[in-house]
Amino acid sequence: MSLRGFFRGPVTHHELLNLIAHLPPGCALDRAMNGEAADWTVTDHLLARSINDTRLYRSGKRQLPPSQLINPPGSETTAKPKPKANGHKQLGAAELDALFTGGG
Repeated sequence: MSLRGFFRGPVTHHELLNLIAHLPPGCALDRAMNGEAADWTVTDHLLARSINDTRLYRSGKRQLPPSQLINPPGSETTAKPKPKANGHKQLGAAELDALFTGGG
């Protein structure tokens, strides 16, 4: 199935959404939407948590300074506002419908 088929007619909206929903982790769309977080798997998150817990246990303290922690992308200490795609405003449903149906 090709994305080209969506614009030529044989691929429906439902099929396109299904295709997008089942894209593999770390694909170009995932990277564009989630940035560095797309590279982190569940295993990476668990490993970072284990290392942080081990460091905390060895230190004997109640809390470690943020500089000694491994922070996955998207955590409270690394969260940054997402930039809008290419600096353009995001389109709403009406604008997308007009774009794809040739109206307005």
